[in-house]
Amino acid sequence: MTTRQTNRSVVFRHPFELKGVDRILPPGDYRVVMDEEQIEELSFPVYRRVATMILRTGGIWQCSCG
Repeated sequence: MTTRQTNRSVVFRHPFELKGVDRILPPGDYRVVMDEEQIEELSFPVYRRVATMILRTGGIWQCSCG
């Protein structure tokens, strides 16, 4: 199965909350990583997200946002 990973840099200027995380997260620079796998039964390339992670220096939080 073909997989791909997409990375995005985001900056939160204010504290924020994520569903499934039991605390308020601090503002700062984060990296959002999305893992996707190709659906091979189709005649054209289509990917579905299988995992989404948000990373910050000093910690990692994972949420199923897809």
